[in-house]
Amino acid sequence: VPNVRRDLIEELYIPEEDPELEGNEDFIDALVDEALFLTGNLDAEDMNERVESGGSNQRIMGRRWTPAGRITMRDNELGIVPIEGAKVRARRWFTTKKAFTNAQGQFRCSGSFRRRANYSIKWERYHFSIRRGSGFSMQALFNGPKMKGDWNLNIDGGRSAYYAVVHRAANHYYYKSIKSLRRPPLNSPVRAQMKIAVVFNDNEYGNHNQWRGILGIPSRIKIWHTQPPSKGTYATTIHELAHASHCNIISSVLPSINWEARIETKVKESWARGVQWELTRMVYPAYWGGATNETYTNVVIDMIDTQRDDLGNNGHIFPDDQVTGYTIRQIEDTMNNSYTWNEWKNNIINRYNNATENNLQRLFNSWN
Repeated sequence: VPNVRRDLIEELYIPEEDPELEGNEDFIDALVDEALFLTGNLDAEDMNERVESGGSNQRIMGRRWTPAGRITMRDNELGIVPIEGAKVRARRWFTTKKAFTNAQGQFRCSGSFRRRANYSIKWERYHFSIRRGSGFSMQALFNGPKMKGDWNLNIDGGRSAYYAVVHRAANHYYYKSIKSLRRPPLNSPVRAQMKIAVVFNDNEYGNHNQWRGILGIPSRIKIWHTQPPSKGTYATTIHELAHASHCNIISSVLPSINWEARIETKVKESWARGVQWELTRMVYPAYWGGATNETYTNVVIDMIDTQRDDLGNNGHIFPDDQVTGYTIRQIEDTMNNSYTWNEWKNNIINRYNNATENNLQRLFNSWN
């Protein structure tokens, strides 16, 4: 990195990265093994594979193996589910093999070892990273076993279950089908990687602040552990990423200085609740989200679903919903210039022809 003071402690030679030794795995293994033995860094199990013969140390060459396996978690709604897009690492000293899990949670690294390797999961992808704790938090990790052979992990409870659910939701919004919605802010030379902190010492649900992530170090999104690591945590993560995407729609180059000042809270929260409902149901079909209020309204849901509600006693739990047939992408396309509740309603009416649009005024009024 230019203009950063640094000191060279020692030259390090890694034979696995030497192009002149490419294809000579047996020689590389023997060289590394002998170096570890001579420096006293060969652990007990590896030492047991060395035998004394004729007064000289001999080495037993183990068969090469490729790190592989499957990563899943226990979800209290869905049971055992695969974790897609997890970055699994297998490391032995300075050599690390990596792979991302597929839709079934399976992974297979591109390289191989003869000795045991340390497995781990780094909860990040190119566009997002999950952190542990708030503020200038550290990368979330799962440190697995040192072993040979396949690593088949099922995460069942604890903090890692929260990391896994937040990862599943973020991976969904960034890398999977989202019904033609725009992605949240992408990692690029002008935008930092999205940092999502999982916080275990507070009593909230989720929080988004674009200014926290402006330098790419603090976490722009925070998710608290007040809900079980299942559909509630998943939905909250989608909700906060929807805020980040909304902010990106308003200003596609730099964070909008007018984000908090110009857009009514009801517009922001109702839009994020709609995305939360639409995407979470793709994974948890029975998800509804529960009763809401005059700020976190279900107006987006009412514009999409086919349920025709009658006006209830308070007008909020059962709104005057005679609207249907809009898509989540159509509604998103009106967000770039909808700063107030009335602007949003008028933009939807003016932009689209919908058989039920004459009822939009009544629907928006019922959420006031």
